[in-house]
Amino acid sequence: MGLLRVVIALLILGAGLVHAEPPVVGQVSLRLGQAWLIGAQGGRRPLEVEDPVRVGDLVETAASGHVHIRFVDGAVLSVRPNSRLHLADYGDPASGGAIRFKLERGVVRSITGRYGESDRHRFRLNTPIAAIGIAGTDFVVAGDERITRVTVTSGAVIAAPLDIDCRPEDLGPCNTPRALKLAADMGEVMLEIRPHAPAPQLVPKQDLALTEYARRVVSDKAAEASEALTSTAAEKGLGQAASKPAALVWARWDHAPAWPGDHLTQPRALAAEGRERVAENVRYALYRLPQPDPLPTAARLDLGLTAAQAHLLRPGEVLPARVLDGQLALDFALRRFDTRLTLESAPTGQVPFAASGRIDPDGSFKLIEWQRRLSGAYGVDAGGPAAAYLFEHATPAGMFMGITQWRQVIDGRSSSP
Repeated sequence: MGLLRVVIALLILGAGLVHAEPPVVGQVSLRLGQAWLIGAQGGRRPLEVEDPVRVGDLVETAASGHVHIRFVDGAVLSVRPNSRLHLADYGDPASGGAIRFKLERGVVRSITGRYGESDRHRFRLNTPIAAIGIAGTDFVVAGDERITRVTVTSGAVIAAPLDIDCRPEDLGPCNTPRALKLAADMGEVMLEIRPHAPAPQLVPKQDLALTEYARRVVSDKAAEASEALTSTAAEKGLGQAASKPAALVWARWDHAPAWPGDHLTQPRALAAEGRERVAENVRYALYRLPQPDPLPTAARLDLGLTAAQAHLLRPGEVLPARVLDGQLALDFALRRFDTRLTLESAPTGQVPFAASGRIDPDGSFKLIEWQRRLSGAYGVDAGGPAAAYLFEHATPAGMFMGITQWRQVIDGRSSSP
């Protein structure tokens, strides 16, 4: 009987080991269009904003898809349309970890975080034909079985064809005669690697969102929007001031502690620089650039949700929540807004949220009721019309609180700066 108990215990332990999930190493901070995640243990599911990503996951985007991943060390990765990227490994080099990505096809932009900066010899991004190591950088890679192209925005990369001296399982830059360095200060050139070429070549630089590969899978207009989207994320990830500042940005009050999953707020001093406060609650404040033009008088704008975060507040605890989808219409002729969200948390399941009300002459709008509260504003920047609002929604299981960002919908897609 004692032996039987031991066998059962070992079986249970073994089952737990088999089904144990790899560690969470990042979170989806933006998703446009269709995108999916294929887990290390199989299974394919749609990706949503705030979904965790784990070691071993594969991210896949459709021709309309675009995904941003923010990693635990502050790194940012943008997966462009019609791409497949494998997150082979992601760990702190100080603890023996490493960073390994494999771009099976498509276009990605990588902005190095704390892990990559601490030990650049523990970073590697492979394409089917090339190995790319870093020297502290922000770079874009387009690749498949036929060609790999690399541009560098800051820092430098070292790229080499995969061969017997530059193996896919290695880490860091390949130190071979066929390796070639590309730095941001080398001018308007990019690296190009082809399977049977003797070495990488420096060729005149193109916008990688509009390279030959990208043109086969996504329209020029969508590719340009994709590049602009990632530029905004890169600037935020690197802590730099945006060259084209957003009209509407979120800040958290200085006294409010950070909640898990907060990926949209900036320090209040940074958000307030050159902007005015147009909406607030006990936790968040929305700041807007001065708007030189008056509001439209006859237009109706349909806006798509580009980013959101939410939490469920219960006595003594704050739980993660999600915004699954949303719609926002601004009717300037009637001076009226209408919006809908689908909220979700473990205690509540899916909960609908809807609100309507008046748009004020300055472009702000709000609704205050005993069970629902909404406060936001409309604005225009280099990326076009935008809006943002905070919401609170009381349910028997707790109160949802969150913030949202919106862009004008054009041909079924949300524009973004």
